[in-house]
This record gives sequence, structure tokens and C-alpha cells, in this order.
Amino acid sequence: MQSGPLFERFLQASPIPVMYRALLERALDPQQLDQLFHDTAQTQRTRELLFSAMVKLMFAVVSKVHPSVRSASFASLDEVRTTLTVVSTKLQGIEPDVCRGFVLHAHDRLEPILRRLDGGILPQPLPGYRARILDGNHLAGTEHRPAPTRT
Repeated sequence: MQSGPLFERFLQASPIPVMYRALLERALDPQQLDQLFHDTAQTQRTRELLFSAMVKLMFAVVSKVHPSVRSASFASLDEVRTTLTVVSTKLQGIEPDVCRGFVLHAHDRLEPILRRLDGGILPQPLPGYRARILDGNHLAGTEHRPAPTRT
């Protein structure tokens, strides 16, 4: 991470986005991600597209920088020098072991930081059982009640 007058101005003006960016750079280091893919992938290869480039594309979509994988890949043509078909095929073929390794890698990189924060890691609700909080509610897709007729 850079330190200089411009960086200091950003840090003073908006510390949360700067810290967020630093955490992402720590968790999503391209060399480590590519090594992780090399170690865990069984059938896929990085002949045309690196795993770190795929993570970067998907992060741009998930964080709503780009509305779709297509627009993200077109916006980063200097890094992703392949066709959209190659990107789609690579996305569809990511192996479960690679996904598992990616999540564990991000956890290992960020857990020390979370432990230093107050309340960063929730205690286990039942000893010996790991709790996961998943919220898959999508009320717009499941809520079909008619609007109230009286006001």
C-alpha cells in the first residue's frame, strides 16, 4: 500500500473505503490466488485466463462496479485478453475444491484482523457446533401479497 500525500488525503477524507480496499488487497493477493488455484484445481488450467483475473472480474460485479460479467470483462480488456466465451466457460467450470480453498484462504488472511476487533468473531452458540448465519431472503421474489386496499 502506498503512503504519500495523496494517500493521506484519501485516508483523512474517507477512512472506511481506504481500509476496505486495504483488507481486500490483503485477502485477494493475485499471486496467492493463482498459487491456490494451481494447488487445488484438478481439471481446469490457466492457459488463457488466470484465476486471479476471474476473482477480480467477479468482485467488480458483486460490488456493483459493473452490472454484469460481460461489462466487467469488456471494461478490463487490458487484463482479460480472452473472449467472453472463455470467461463464461471458466466461471461455469470452477471446481468446488477451488471455491472451498478460496473461502479458506480469505478466512485465513482476514481472521487475525477480525480477532483484533471488538466483537469481530461471534462466539459459538453451542459448544462443539459451528454456527453459520445465512440470509437468503429475497422478499421481492417470494412476497406476493396484494397491496392494502384501505389507507
